[in-house]
Amino acid sequence: MRITGKLIMMAVTALCVASCAKDTEKLLGGDGVSLQVTAVMDDGTKAGLDDTDFMENDQIGLFMSGYDGKYCNVKATGKGSGTGTAVTRWTLGQDVSLTKESAVVAAYYPYNEKTDWHYDPDRDDFYIDIHVADQLNYLRGYAKEVNESNPKANITFHHAMARLRLQVSYSDGKSHLTEIRFSGVVTAGRIYLISGEIIPLATLPGSSRVLTITDADKMPLASEGIYDVLLLPHSATTATMTLTFSDGRSYNTSVSLPAMSSGDYNILPITIKETSTPATDEHDYVDLGLSSGTLWATCNVGATSPEEYGNYYAWGETTTKSYYTKSNYSYSSNPTTLPADRDAARANWGGSWCMPTRADFKELYNECTWTWTTMNGKNGYKVSSRKNSSYIFLPAAGYFGSSLFNAGSYGSYWSSSLSTSNTSCAYVLLFNSSNVNPSYNFNRYYGHSVRPVLRK
Repeated sequence: MRITGKLIMMAVTALCVASCAKDTEKLLGGDGVSLQVTAVMDDGTKAGLDDTDFMENDQIGLFMSGYDGKYCNVKATGKGSGTGTAVTRWTLGQDVSLTKESAVVAAYYPYNEKTDWHYDPDRDDFYIDIHVADQLNYLRGYAKEVNESNPKANITFHHAMARLRLQVSYSDGKSHLTEIRFSGVVTAGRIYLISGEIIPLATLPGSSRVLTITDADKMPLASEGIYDVLLLPHSATTATMTLTFSDGRSYNTSVSLPAMSSGDYNILPITIKETSTPATDEHDYVDLGLSSGTLWATCNVGATSPEEYGNYYAWGETTTKSYYTKSNYSYSSNPTTLPADRDAARANWGGSWCMPTRADFKELYNECTWTWTTMNGKNGYKVSSRKNSSYIFLPAAGYFGSSLFNAGSYGSYWSSSLSTSNTSCAYVLLFNSSNVNPSYNFNRYYGHSVRPVLRK
C-alpha cells in the first residue's frame, strides 16, 4: 500500500480458545478446502490519503477462531500485475485447510511475524498491542462464517487510527521540521480485530506519555509545511508540542487536540514566528570546562537532586520497567549511536538533552578529578573540574536486572554508543569505590542510570 508523504503514528501470551500456539508447527489441515482471501478497504478508512487500495507485495496477518488454535498470524501477500499495481489476489504463506466448522477470520495490516498478538476468550476476539512510535499505518477487519462450503473470507479493512494533519508555518520560510515531540498523549494501545475497539494503554511495557518523532519530513517550508501524524483514538485533551527546526531552534506550543475516533481526520494549524519563545532546557547543568564544551546535567533522569538514583533504562528504551531481562528487551536495531527517538535523555527531558557518548565519558574521566564520597547519605563520585570550581555528583545507583543490584557500591551509566566488539552490548561508565572504567561493555537489556548532557 503506497502512502505519499511520511505518515507518523502517534498513538499484543494469552491463549486462544484451545490455545492459539505461537510456536512453529505443521499447519496443513488435511484434505479440506483451502482458505481463500479477498481484502478491500472501507472507502472512508483512509480519508485524506491518496490510496485506498492494497498494492503488490502488501502483507496482512490472519487469525482463525477454533481449529484447535492452528491458524494464528498467518501471512498473506498481495499479488497484482506488477510493482505498483493494485492487489487482485492474495497468496497465503501456508495452506489453511478448512472443514465444516465455521470460523471467523480476523486480520490486520501490516503483517509482522513478531507482532504482539493475543486471544481474549472473554470477548472471543483477537487483539494486537501496538506502539505509536512504530510509525505503521494499522488497519483491521474480519470475515464471518468461513468453512469448506464457504471458503472465501471477504475482509473489509478499517483504519484503526485517527489522523492529525499539522500545518506548520515558520517565519524564516526555509527551515523544515527535524523533530516533533508530544507530551501528554498515550503512545501505546490495543486493537481488537473483530470488534474494532481501540484501547489506549499507558501501562503497556515501553509506553509513555511522551512521543518523539525525528526527521518528520525533509520538505522545506516555503510558507507552510504539511506533516501527517497518526494518533490513537482519544477524547479531547491538551498536549504540549515541541517543534525543532533545521536551523536548530526549538519551540514549545500548547495544543488542544479534539476528540478523535478511528478513521477521523483533523487539521491543526501552527504558526511559529520570530517573536515566539524558544523552548528552554529546564534542567540544571554545569560547565566543567571540558575541551569539547559539553555541559553535564546535575542529576539523573528521573531524579530531582544530584544524589537521587533516578530511573533505570535498557539501552535504546525510553521508559522504565519493573524488571530488565533479555526476554522483555524491545530494541533490536544496532545503530552506532542511538537516534534521538531512542535516547532516554531526549525522550524524557526534551529540548537538546541527549545521552553522553563513549567519548564524552572518556573526556569526563580524563579531564576531571574523581573523588569517592557521600552526599546526603548516598555514595558516589564527586567529579570536579580542573579548570573551574564546578563539579557533578554521580551516585552509585547500581543497575537493574531481575531486581536492583549493587546500589550504594557500584554506579553504571549508559552511553549512547554501541559496542564496537559485540552488538549485544553497549558502553557504560562503570565504577565502584576503587575503580572507574569509562568504557565498559554491558549487555543492552540491563537497566542503567542516565546522566544527560548538552552540546554547546
